[in-house]
Formats: sequence, C-alpha cells, structure tokens
Amino acid sequence: MTKILSKVYELLIVYIWEHWASHGSKPQERPNPTLIHAMQVNFEDCGCSKGDSRGTKWAILIGIDYYIPGNNRPGMSFPMLNGCVNDVMLVENHLRCTTDIDPHRIHKLTASRPPAQESESRSLVGRREMQPTYENMVKVFEHVTKRAKKGDLVYVHFAGHGASVASIFASLKTRGGELDKKKTSKADSNGVLDEVLVPTDIACGGRYLRDVELAVLLQDMAERGLAVTIVLDCCHGGGMNRGNQGVLRQSIRGIQNVDTNILESDVSIISDHINEQYQKLQFGETDRAGAVRKHWLLGFVWKSCVFFAACKEDEFAGEQPFNGKTQGIFTYHWIETLNRWTDITYDGLDSFLRPRLFQAGQNIVSGGETDRVFFRMNRIPPFNGAIISKTPSEGIRLCIGSQMTLSAGQAHGVSNGDMFDIWPWWSQQPSQSTRLGRVSVQEATEHMSTVKLTCEPKGAIEVGCLAVPVPARRLKIVSSTAAKGRVDEIRRVLETHEGASFTFEDEGPSDFLVRISDSGYEIQYGDGQHLENEIPALHSPQDIGYILEHVSKYQNVLRLGSQNVGLPSNVSVRLCQPNGKLPPEAGRPNFKDQSILQDVSAGPDGIFEVKEGNWTVLRIGNMTQGALNIVVLELEASWAVSQLYPSRENTTFETLGPGGIIDIPIQWEIPEYYPPTTKEVVDILKVCFTSHPTSFRWLEIEELHQGPG
Repeated sequence: MTKILSKVYELLIVYIWEHWASHGSKPQERPNPTLIHAMQVNFEDCGCSKGDSRGTKWAILIGIDYYIPGNNRPGMSFPMLNGCVNDVMLVENHLRCTTDIDPHRIHKLTASRPPAQESESRSLVGRREMQPTYENMVKVFEHVTKRAKKGDLVYVHFAGHGASVASIFASLKTRGGELDKKKTSKADSNGVLDEVLVPTDIACGGRYLRDVELAVLLQDMAERGLAVTIVLDCCHGGGMNRGNQGVLRQSIRGIQNVDTNILESDVSIISDHINEQYQKLQFGETDRAGAVRKHWLLGFVWKSCVFFAACKEDEFAGEQPFNGKTQGIFTYHWIETLNRWTDITYDGLDSFLRPRLFQAGQNIVSGGETDRVFFRMNRIPPFNGAIISKTPSEGIRLCIGSQMTLSAGQAHGVSNGDMFDIWPWWSQQPSQSTRLGRVSVQEATEHMSTVKLTCEPKGAIEVGCLAVPVPARRLKIVSSTAAKGRVDEIRRVLETHEGASFTFEDEGPSDFLVRISDSGYEIQYGDGQHLENEIPALHSPQDIGYILEHVSKYQNVLRLGSQNVGLPSNVSVRLCQPNGKLPPEAGRPNFKDQSILQDVSAGPDGIFEVKEGNWTVLRIGNMTQGALNIVVLELEASWAVSQLYPSRENTTFETLGPGGIIDIPIQWEIPEYYPPTTKEVVDILKVCFTSHPTSFRWLEIEELHQGPG
C-alpha cells in the first residue's frame, strides 16, 4: 500500500516594484483576374527533391516590400517597405555560403517595389518573383512539409508587415470547439483578435495568414519530425509604441491600427485541417486572463521548433540603412552574428543580439529548443549568466577600472560591492581557460548595475558577454587540537577557489563556521546553527569550497525581496486548492471551474501545508494600471533553484496585463531520492514582479551533488 507522506511548503512573496505611469464597410473590389493568375505558384516545378540522408536542409524565405494599392479593406493602409527583400537576399546568401543547403531547396516568395515608370499590374505580371500571397505562403509550407522527411531541418524567415485583426477563429479561441461552418462576421469575432502576417495583395482581395493557420502549419512540420527554425522580422503593434521614441528608423514593419473588417474572402483554405489539428496543439502552461503576451506565437508550443521574433507584441520592428542598403534591424544583426561565429547556439544568438536590439528599442523574443546549434540538430546545454549590456566606445582598450553596464540589479539581489566573473557570450560551460575577467558592482539600480574591472582582461569583453556571480563570504575555521595541522591547507585551498571569494575571520562575526575534527569536516552558519538542508559528506578541502560556493548562491536567491515587507494591495498572490478531498488518482482538476477552489491558509509560522500528490493553484493577480512581468522561482530542499514559472525551456518571464490573472497548477511530489522515512519537505516559492523586461534564469542552480574532492 502506498504511503501518503505530508509536505510542508513555505510561500514567500517577493515583489520588486516601480511606479509607471470602427471602420465602415464598402463594396468589395476584386482584383484583376490576370494579375491573380500570374501570382499563383506551382511548387511542384521548383526543382527540389527529397534529400538522400537525414538532416537535409530546407528554407522558406518571404520578403514583402511592395503592398499592392487597393481599397478592399476600408480604413486600412499598408505602407510600402524598403528592406524586406534585401533581408531575404541577405539570408539566402548566408545559407548558400555557410551551410550545405541545396539552392533548389531554398523557396523564396518576394515582392519588390516596382520601378516608378512601371504600372502596378504590368510590373507584377511580368516579374520573375514568386509572389507572397496568402495562397502561395500556405502552399510553400505544405510543399516543404510534404517533400521533407523525418530529421530534416527547415529554416523560415519572414520580413514584412504584421498586424492585429478581427478574428475569424473566435469560436476556437474562446470555446475551444470546432471552427464555425458558417461565414464569420464582424460581430462573431466578439473582440477576439488574430495576429497575422500581411501578404502583398491584402488591399486588393488578399487574405491574411493568421496565427492559428501558421501554428497548424508548423504543427504539421513537427509531426513530420522536422526541426524548424522560424524568424519573424515584423511586429503587431496595434497602435502601441512603448519606449521606442527617439529611435532612428526609416520605416516600421507593422500596421498601426487594428483591422476590424471581415470580408467574404476572409476564410481559411485549410479550415478542415485546422479542426483536425487544433486540439493537438499544446497551449500555454497556465490558464490566463488579461495577459499581455511577449509574442503571439509563443502561445503555441510544439516540439523541435525554435522561434525568434524581432520585438514584443507591443513594440515596433524597424528597418534602416546599413552600409548603404536598407535592412531590417533585427535581420541585419542576426546575419552579422551568424557570419561572425560558427557553431553558435540559438542561446548564444539570443545573448549577443538582445542588448544590441534593446538599444534600437526592440526586445527580441525567443523560445523553443534554443540550446540547439543554428540550423543543426546537435544540442548544447545553456550556460546562463547576466548580460553585459554596455561597454566603453569601440576602440577604447579595457583595463583595470574600466566601467561597463550589467543587465542585473536590485531586483535580482545585486548590491554594491558584489563581484561577477565575465565569460564570452558563446560559452557553453565555464572553464578557467575562457574566463575574461572579474568586475565589481559600483552602483546597483532597479534592473541595471554599473560595474568596473578589477583585473586586466584576458580577452575581448563586449556587449553580450555573460556575467556569473562570485559570492563573497566570511569564514571562521575552528579545529580540535589534533586537527590544527589541516587549517593552513584548508585556507590555501579556499583562498584560490575560483567560484567564490572567501575571507577569514579569527575574532569577528562570520557567515560560516568550518569545523575540523578527527572524524572529518562540518559546515555551520556563523552563529553555530546547522544548515537547514542536508549536504553531501565532506572528504576534502575542495569539497568544502564547492559546498560553500553552492550554498552561498542559494542564500543569495533566498534573500531576494527580504527588504520588502508585505504585499501591495494592488497585487494579489494566493495559494488555492480544490475544496473537499480529491485523491491524487483523480487526476488534474479543471481549475477553470472557480467553484471548486478554496484558499489554503498558512499556519502561525507562515507555512502552507499540503499533502503529497495533491494539486494546488498559485493564483497571481495584477490590479495595477500597467503590465507586470511575472517569474516564480522554486528553492528546493536539495539546494536547487529553478524557475517554476514560466517553465517552458528558455522562456524568461510572462507578462500580465492590467486586471489580468495567472493560475499556475502545481502538483506536489516528494522526489524519489528522498529516504522512504521522509515525513516532510520544505520548498520555498519566490514570486517576482517587475515592470521592466528582465531575466532571472541566471539565478538557477542545480541540486547539490558530491563535491569534486
């Protein structure tokens, strides 16, 4: 008979706070039939073939500068762009020159701006470009999915306008049912929006490629066993432009107002397939209301896919001249980075690009299997760290005392005097052969810190380099008379320990006591108290250094928010559970049914007690006037720190809009490695609120294992 063990959980609330402050319908005009016929593409004649070996590479490149003038969508305007076709050419050149892709497997859909002297119809019909219409975009996805085989790699790059429009999939998005067979009207959308890619002919009879359709097309690729990379250099601003003022751009890749029109032609050509596939899609890991997402495509989670977007949903993606040619700001830096470094992972791309795009007013969004090497199948575990976001001007040699900016601050527990080791941004795992230097924090603000070099750098320190905290602790060594001969050896080993900085106190207060006896070693807190969790046996001075470094990093996270008292009235955090007794074998409850939930009350010591196997819901509410970025960290009894929410691989935070609620279902289990006699386990949850996009991933640490000694 299975024994039900009890678990005790302490819920600590950490908050990091800042103060912040329809179109009419017109008769639809159909485009020239000759023009539409000229736009259709037969991909069966493209010359590509199935690869002979696993890992064949394919590419779909879509660039739209030219949006055909028309008045089919009242109140809407689709400005021309300048750098999208250039982006496609830049990406194609990189793929041809640096990968083994067969040029016949690079499928391009482009719409260039016609010369001024040509008429629109003549220009489009006579051009050799494959036009990026809705039909052709769907066809090229279906074509590659059909031709590629399991284990092949697909790269998708879209450069053009994105938009938010009245939904034709409201029944799916709100009720999770089947797509309505009847024609969707403006009233049927009920305020629900679709995020879309805008084709070249949208103003003269074309259709948007909508979020649900793209997700299903990508799901088809995943089911085929393809490894997909999708890059979107566009935006879906819907009129919002937060924090982008003053950034020099030639043009913006996004439609600034929401298209509320729903035309007769606004139907999906894969509607039957959507009904079949939609329920297979896995959506966000929680139930959410009023959320402001970082990007709409992150709402769909599929296997073997990597996703990058040029900006968040509430920002604009821009283009500007580079070397005399207009490019998307994101695409230009994307290819520059790939040209500079080989064998780079998507994590490395993210680390290097994020601070550079931030300076252009764009917060890039990434997700999926970002530990994969670019356009390859092999994966390398990420090496997380805070990011160097600013260095002295190019050409200035760094030396002792040189100042830089670190993308971490008080919100992460950083204080003046803290130290960080600097590593190359492409680091896979730390090693002393690649450590570039050490910096000390001079001034820590809410989310950023000014740091200065404390030693001569051993290599180039640039924007995107990783910073790993070096905890500083005071030690007192106490030994028996017979063991005094080992004190000097322990001091020597700890003084040269690279991952932490230890000083020794003979009389004053200390952070840790190291006790040496004939029977071995013991670590206690400076006041003589035992550590709250068990640690592995200590066999050598090297073990002592390893354990002290790990426990010190755990303590740094444990202290997050310790300066804050209470919870602001306009933010709520509750731990709920199903009312009544629900046995573990009953499965996950339907937490959308609010009637089954009741609050879990904390005991006098502030600890919430739940039974092993039971489900609870951590409910977070935002009653402020602005968006909040949410992260939940879990500190485990194994001395591990992990990001409980959002838990999707390589996702840094989740954004919750004003009035929004996030429900995080949690089932509590005692890990198998605990002895069968274990009666309780204490875990700690830290709920972090920030109004500034930031990452807490670099605070994660693994379970404490046996040391190296």
